[in-house]
Amino acid sequence: MYITNIDYLILAYRIAMLTFYTGVLIYALPIPIRGLKRWAPTLIEDSIVAAILILILDVLFNIVDRLVQLAGGSWQYFNAWEASAVSFLLTLKGILALIESLPSPTGVLGGLKSAAYMLDRMVTSAVYFQGLILGLAWLVKHYAGPLASVGAILYALPFRVGRSAGAWLIAFSLVFSGGLQVLPVFVSTIGGPSIVGPGTAAKYGVALANVTVTGPGGPLDGALRLEKTDGSILALRPLRDGAPIGSLSRQGILIPSRIPVVYTYEYLGVYFNLTPYPTYPSNYTVQAGVWAINLSTPYAVVGGHGILLYTDGNVVNVTLMQNSVTARVELPPGGYIEERHASQCDAHITSEGAAYRVEDGSWSWAGIKGAYTRLIYDNGGEAVITYSWSCSNPPLPRLKFESYVTPLSIVGSFYTINFIKMFIVYFFTLPSLYLLMLYSLTHGLSRLLGGRERLFIRL
Repeated sequence: MYITNIDYLILAYRIAMLTFYTGVLIYALPIPIRGLKRWAPTLIEDSIVAAILILILDVLFNIVDRLVQLAGGSWQYFNAWEASAVSFLLTLKGILALIESLPSPTGVLGGLKSAAYMLDRMVTSAVYFQGLILGLAWLVKHYAGPLASVGAILYALPFRVGRSAGAWLIAFSLVFSGGLQVLPVFVSTIGGPSIVGPGTAAKYGVALANVTVTGPGGPLDGALRLEKTDGSILALRPLRDGAPIGSLSRQGILIPSRIPVVYTYEYLGVYFNLTPYPTYPSNYTVQAGVWAINLSTPYAVVGGHGILLYTDGNVVNVTLMQNSVTARVELPPGGYIEERHASQCDAHITSEGAAYRVEDGSWSWAGIKGAYTRLIYDNGGEAVITYSWSCSNPPLPRLKFESYVTPLSIVGSFYTINFIKMFIVYFFTLPSLYLLMLYSLTHGLSRLLGGRERLFIRL
């Protein structure tokens, strides 16, 4: 039988209740022993604190996820940073091993081999240190919840038998599960551009995001453009059923984790800025290290499969059927409703209510050609639109789709670093300083929760 975190927390809560009733029992015992009686209020107080902590433990992890998001960290960014570091170190170690194996009958290479041997020991130490960081990351990424739940069980034991150990486990799970995700942000921020190169992933961070794009009529098809706020493009991905397709799969796309961006929906030659605009890291929700957001536009009623219906008015309601849509739209003076369809499609639009005039024309976009019909309402008003269509083999746009980053570019973005500073600062000093900070935070939080034992680190 598989035991979940909920089972551990239920057990911890029951133990907390056992602690409570143990305190009540000691209160009620007719034994005039002052040392025993002093335990009664302590047990009751401990049980209440433990029960509250158990009930809010999941909330605390959500708060940690939110703080990590605001800091620009993510497990994807951490994995990219670690992959680049380990790849570089192993490559360098292979080169040094080759130098040490070269024959030197005249002794000319003796000095070079001595230097290579010293550097090889530094590289080996750096590899071990990165392995330590990876081990900690693997532990808290996969077992932070169970560790915190076991800590809650120990924390709730009567007579404070496991209070210190439980407090430390809970503090460790909370601090390190969030703190390690921010490690590359700390290194790149403190180290500066002289240490971390100017690659995209290094400058802007990386996060895996589940993105949905919708209009008043539901999910949209077409293309999703990702830009910086200065207008420079970061990515262009195809949209299918309102979800952008990543470079490797449909399980989310890679996005910047440290800067605000602008999302744009693009289809049949029309562009719609999506809200929230611009999109900040704080606009995403985070669950188990994966970011998520729903992007929307109030103007693109339906789009995809060779047709597009949009307006500059206020769409009040929409009724969508298989190949038709009915929408009630409130239009300002001079407002319009326009439909576009590819040449492989037939479309028909009608309007009831406010007076309008019609403009027709043609368009071309990404290798697709078609026609449009625009209904212009000079005096504004309310209109009820009925739009129907039929398409045979709707064409796909010939766009040059690009990802924000690829696994290869993520690794490459960390390679332009100063060699001497790399070992002193990038691989040892800053990560060690950061881990000590996390340990200090863990110890402080443990003491705040009631832990008393001191856990010393001998360097």
